[in-house]
Amino acid sequence: GALYLAGTFAAVDGTRRPNLAAFDLASGALLPWDPAPAGLNRGVTTLGSDGAALLVSGEFEGIGGPARRNLAAIDLRTGQVTPFNPDVDGAVEELAPHGGTLYFGGRFAHVGGLARVRAVVDAGGGIRVDQGDDAFGEVARPGGLTALVVDDPDGVMARGQAQHRLGEVRAT
Repeated sequence: GALYLAGTFAAVDGTRRPNLAAFDLASGALLPWDPAPAGLNRGVTTLGSDGAALLVSGEFEGIGGPARRNLAAIDLRTGQVTPFNPDVDGAVEELAPHGGTLYFGGRFAHVGGLARVRAVVDAGGGIRVDQGDDAFGEVARPGGLTALVVDDPDGVMARGQAQHRLGEVRAT
C-alpha cells in the first residue's frame, strides 16, 4: 500500500516531487511515482479516492503528462492518469466521492465548458447537475465552497459563501 502526500512543496527528502508524492506504507520509503502537477500551480489541496482511483484537486493545468485543469483521477493500480477530465476553470477545494458519484466544489465558474458554481459528476465523467438543479445551493466566488459532506440518508451538506438557494437571498 501507499500513503499519498499533497500540498504546496517542491521536494520531499531532497527528491523533486512538486506538490504530490507517495510513500510505501511498509518501509516509509519515497516511491518513484511522480505525476508532477504542471502549469500555474498553487498546489494540490485535496485528495480523495473512489477505491479505484486517487482523486486529486487543487490548482494545476496538467498532471502526469495529460492536460487536466484542477481535478484529475489517477489509477491506483497503474499510477497512470485516467481519462476522467471534467476541465474545471478554477480551484477545486473540496471532494466528496460517494458511490459512483463525485461531488466537488471550490472557486470555479465552469466545468466542462458549462457554467457551474458547483458540480456533480458520475464515475464516467459526465456532468450530472444542470444549471437549474439545486443539489446543494449556489456557492459563488470568490469565497467558494469551504466544506462538503455526503451523509446518507441526509444527502449533501455544503458550507461556503452561499448567495442564493431556491431563489432566496442568503447570508454568507
